[in-house]
Amino acid sequence: MTNDTGAAGEPQTQAAEPGTGRNPADAGDATPGTPPDEETRTGPAAAPGDPDDRGQAPVSPFAGIPVSDYVRDGVAAVLLLVSFALPWDVAHRASDKVEVVLLTILSLLTLALPYLARAGVLPTTWTVHTTRRARLFANAPYVLLVAVYLVVDLVGGGDLTDGWGGVGSAVGLGLAGALLAAQPRQSELGPEELDRDVSSRWLRVLAVLGAVLVVTTVLTVVLTVTGTDLIGAVGVLLVLLGAVLVVALAGLPTLGTWRRSEAARLTLVGLGIALAATFVLGSGNNGILTFESTHLGRFGLVLVPALAAVASSPAVHRAMTPAPASRTWVGVAVRGSTSSRSSPVTSR
Repeated sequence: MTNDTGAAGEPQTQAAEPGTGRNPADAGDATPGTPPDEETRTGPAAAPGDPDDRGQAPVSPFAGIPVSDYVRDGVAAVLLLVSFALPWDVAHRASDKVEVVLLTILSLLTLALPYLARAGVLPTTWTVHTTRRARLFANAPYVLLVAVYLVVDLVGGGDLTDGWGGVGSAVGLGLAGALLAAQPRQSELGPEELDRDVSSRWLRVLAVLGAVLVVTTVLTVVLTVTGTDLIGAVGVLLVLLGAVLVVALAGLPTLGTWRRSEAARLTLVGLGIALAATFVLGSGNNGILTFESTHLGRFGLVLVPALAAVASSPAVHRAMTPAPASRTWVGVAVRGSTSSRSSPVTSR
């Protein structure tokens, strides 16, 4: 049988390649003695992404992840692990609580989700939105556990002799680590006009956490003043002053961040970093911030690292009102100097 494309042996005329003066059909008729690479040079260069280009290095599945995402994962892991060695309440360290250990491990495992997805370990139906939902659901139990221990301290009546009550520095660092693990990464955010809800969601988280700070600070004043008859007028004044300082120190930057001020956001993040370092360095038996209680006249600072963790979220960052960098840093300097003068940590 003959082929429909033409008679056997009949030459097919083709246009010569531009710049070479040679027919493509003659590509296989190389002049004897001519190196193959000389013939290759006469044709157009292969595209960088051409699958036939076998010399190209394979693209890493982790390409496109910004450094900030790796830093966020690392800081979250460090906070969660360091919290094991710190006091969880008045009588126990975090490592003494089985429920704390299990939920901390669960939060640590969520840090591996995006890397497992990019490596192809997870199902093909797994998407970025799946990762974001899994993070939220897996870290929510840790947040609920902190809420339970906060309620235990509130209703405990101030009697800490039975080993129950108080909120230790491990709660502050662990909660901050869990919130860092729960928030979406920069590489997982879509265009702002299409993914605006995620910023609104984390601003609401910031508002709720700030409200908890203010409410518990007010309850600390009420429970401390009404819970003992030996506090005296000076003691009442000191408790009131401490509450005002906590609200001014953390509540005002939180409010400013919720109102989309970049200077307030940076101030809150810096304050959280400073207090987290204080929790670690002052974690000895006589540490100034070993634990707090709503019945001991001081509460609220333990929640500041968690507020800073939420404020550092890329979703919150991109929701801030654009402002010149010079004005932003001037605002940070003003707020920072005010906070340093009023800080109850530096005043001791």
